[in-house]
Amino acid sequence: MNGRDLIERLREEVVVGDGAMGTMLQAQGVPWNANFDLLNLTNPDLVASIHRDYALAGAQVVETNTFGANRNKLRRVGAEEGVREANLAGVRVARASVPDGVCVAGAMGPYGKADQEAGEVSETDRSEAFREQAEALLEGGADLVILETFSDLEEIK
Repeated sequence: MNGRDLIERLREEVVVGDGAMGTMLQAQGVPWNANFDLLNLTNPDLVASIHRDYALAGAQVVETNTFGANRNKLRRVGAEEGVREANLAGVRVARASVPDGVCVAGAMGPYGKADQEAGEVSETDRSEAFREQAEALLEGGADLVILETFSDLEEIK
């Protein structure tokens, strides 16, 4: 199923999505303060097992493990140069883990408040970081991009 197919299906029926990737990673022993997005590169088998479990449970849409794979959040762990690789890997792992017909949604979360509140990031910088992440997700073959858990309307615009 691709993004257009998903829209058509949503007009006709309920489509089941996966659940929280971070919660499942924590349940598998990953510390809450770890960078989950880098697991696409360092422990793809773990990420894949969660995608598979969601698909086996009936998920028709899975989100990539890329919620925080933007330049700002990766900078906090010294990996800001790995945005493209983490997002490409996130799509690759998801796609390889689920059967044909399951839609892969490239997950994007907020930029990260700490730097914004300190006035250290411009709107242009933030927009560029989102563009960089979205382009990598689409390049990797995500069927669509999903923006989630944004609490700031200006940021999501």
